[in-house]
Amino acid sequence: MYGLVNQAIRDMVVERFGAEAWADIRALTGAEELFLTMQQYPDELTFSLVEAVCKLQGTEADAVLQAFGEYWIEYVAKNYRELFAIAGGDFVTFVKNLNSLHTRVAQMMPELQAPGFSISDEQEGRFVLHYHSRRNGMQAMIPGLFQGLGRRFATRVSLTYLEGKAEGLDHDCFQVEYSRHEGN
Repeated sequence: MYGLVNQAIRDMVVERFGAEAWADIRALTGAEELFLTMQQYPDELTFSLVEAVCKLQGTEADAVLQAFGEYWIEYVAKNYRELFAIAGGDFVTFVKNLNSLHTRVAQMMPELQAPGFSISDEQEGRFVLHYHSRRNGMQAMIPGLFQGLGRRFATRVSLTYLEGKAEGLDHDCFQVEYSRHEGN
């Protein structure tokens, strides 16, 4: 993964748990203090960072990945505002443009192996999300990502895992239900 992801994990840890927690994670993983955002790092490093957070916080990887998914939306929106803004001005439009957003990012990061997203069974207030990734174990980020997007677009979002790789499919499926917050 690109250093951008590892740097965001580092920043989340420092913001939420303090610099001492990051020092402990570095000691467990051998990670650097800072990551070069445009440099590729082995996926194993990213997974070892998540495992170290789990160990130090006494929590499961799914909970850490979900929290990171929420943080990722804030991080990208703050640090890459212009790129983020062109993907859409509302929740559904943004979700439909995720692949286009990743295509634009891939122009700057040619080794990017971004996940793919598609929707089906779209109805008012709901759709089925299809999440395609070559990486196993990252699907736990999806609920957090969508909670973060919901907050960004003043939309209540609820995800339910339907089926996926664990059941032998080549991707994971989630039922997404959403509604604008009252007064918006």
